[in-house]
Amino acid sequence: MNLPDHESLVVSADPTGVVGHSHAAPAARAETLPARRRSPWVTAVASAVILGGLAAFGLSMLGPAKASPEVPQSPLKTQGAELRIPAGSDAWHYVQFETAALAPPLEPLPVAGRIVVDESRTSRVMAPLQGRIESVHVRLGQHVVAGDVLMTVRSGQLVSLLAEEQMAEAAVSAQKRNLARIQSLVELQAAPEKDLIAARQSHEEAHVALEAARMKRSSLRVKELGQGRFELLATKSGVLVSRDVAEGLEVGPDRVEPLMMIADLDQVLAVASVPEADVEGIELDQVARVWQPAQPAQEVTGTVAWVSPLVDPDRHTVDVRVRLDNSNGRMRPNAWVQVAFAPKGAPRLVVPAASVVTDDQRNVVFARLPDATLVRKTVQIGRQRNGRIELLAGLKPGEEIASQGALLLLNAMLLAQ
Repeated sequence: MNLPDHESLVVSADPTGVVGHSHAAPAARAETLPARRRSPWVTAVASAVILGGLAAFGLSMLGPAKASPEVPQSPLKTQGAELRIPAGSDAWHYVQFETAALAPPLEPLPVAGRIVVDESRTSRVMAPLQGRIESVHVRLGQHVVAGDVLMTVRSGQLVSLLAEEQMAEAAVSAQKRNLARIQSLVELQAAPEKDLIAARQSHEEAHVALEAARMKRSSLRVKELGQGRFELLATKSGVLVSRDVAEGLEVGPDRVEPLMMIADLDQVLAVASVPEADVEGIELDQVARVWQPAQPAQEVTGTVAWVSPLVDPDRHTVDVRVRLDNSNGRMRPNAWVQVAFAPKGAPRLVVPAASVVTDDQRNVVFARLPDATLVRKTVQIGRQRNGRIELLAGLKPGEEIASQGALLLLNAMLLAQ
């Protein structure tokens, strides 16, 4: 076998028993083998063995795998609507209890209102005849007395009424003379009896026309000045709360809105806009407190005079009128006020507001049974005020409920389920 002179593969048996690889010259080799190209699959197997050894070495250095820690289990146990907390659990430190008891209904929250005049104590000033205003003698907010001059009006209709009355007076005089003449002729038997009857009837008709003309003038309730001019007078004492007139304005009985309004402000009304959810229980003659936000100390007391049977479609409120004594004049018309209604009705269950929690679908409380089991109960709530809330249904008087920590109990129940 011929080998190349420049390189040979030397395989030697080492006394230690280890087979090694090296490169040597031809003169020093003990045994020479021809150099061969390594097979690819041999190289792949060798690489796999080496990698496997490294992996085994790394695992041996890491040691045995540690088990993941166990998640501690909650001591709270739930079954349906019941929640049980073991005795001695720290959870009891976060919960306090209170016995539900009957109490007077809570006072509704104050609502906004405004002061208005009482229509039954108001006088509307209208022009009884068609005409034109010559002068106005009063101003808005002025106190007037019955009989005071409000305005002067020139009217052509007044001239017509005067002429009508004068013509009626003339007709009465004529019929009276005619009646006397016919009566004389009848007595002389120069005229039939039927002419006397007709003359008497015409005389009575003339009297009726005259009385009608006089009543028409007297019903105007004006002070005539002559030449078709008259003055409108105040028919009632009070304050001028509305004035829609000016010199030169055409006025007449066909006008819808009054020219002026005179109101007695010794009594006024507070119109409160009550939310429809709070109007239940408000009754006639119920006591109400009214005050102005700028002067809360000057509170006045009134009684409910009217509760509207309708709900405002835009604000969803109900108008409630409260009659107030205003002899001191502090409650001015159009002023904004706050109105609070005294609670009225049968006693209701009243509990701390913190005892009622919601799960986004219903309001619930947690009642404690004699064996310390907590039961979730759905309740219907009413008014809420000053940290207290009314329960209208779902709970009975004497039941013990969680007054603090109810929200923690609800969250614990939801997590335990």
